[in-house]
Amino acid sequence: MRLFALCFLLTVPLLHAQNADQESSAAPVSILMEIRGYGTGHALTAEANMPLWMPQESREPIYSRKSPFLAGLFSIIIPGSGELYAGAYWRAALFAALEGAAWYFNIQQNDKGDDQTAFYRSYADEHWSVVKYAQWLNDNAKDFPGGENAVPIAIDPDPSLPDWQRVDWEAMHATEMAVPQFSHKLPPYGDQQYYELIGKYNQYSYGWDDKTAGDYWNPSSNFLYYA
Repeated sequence: MRLFALCFLLTVPLLHAQNADQESSAAPVSILMEIRGYGTGHALTAEANMPLWMPQESREPIYSRKSPFLAGLFSIIIPGSGELYAGAYWRAALFAALEGAAWYFNIQQNDKGDDQTAFYRSYADEHWSVVKYAQWLNDNAKDFPGGENAVPIAIDPDPSLPDWQRVDWEAMHATEMAVPQFSHKLPPYGDQQYYELIGKYNQYSYGWDDKTAGDYWNPSSNFLYYA
């Protein structure tokens, strides 16, 4: 957007200057026509009465001037096109090159971000298990204040199923909410919050594959790397 504005701001003054030059160069033609045609009764044309020394570009009529509004509009739509319309070809090439470079950089950075997101999620899928977390809740939730209200979480024994399909999520949420020390309910698998919470809160530390003992407040190496 800043590049669009820059194109617009540089194109409009350029056309105003060109139009001003055309007006100033046309003035002597108008005066000469009035002097030579006065009292003769003949209709004189600009071309017939223009001195031979006057450059060809000065012979263009005033109505051939270009619109600053159109130039600015072109620059907003396609950076560089307003300069091209105004006849500033080098400036048009510069803005087109800058716009192309900006788009290339934007696409490149987005691709890098997508690659990092894919790596981030694949690492979690490989090293964190909601089945392991649910089993830890079944074994330990009763030891926390409020744990007497914990609900047994059913876990499907079929290991061929994805982990998130083996756990009763409603029962798991009920247990998480029964213990005040647990601050969150695990969002559905695949959500952005699912991937964020398991690497942010110690509550989920026992879902990591390298966490096998100790206080759940002490995160494992995989937890810390993922975080």
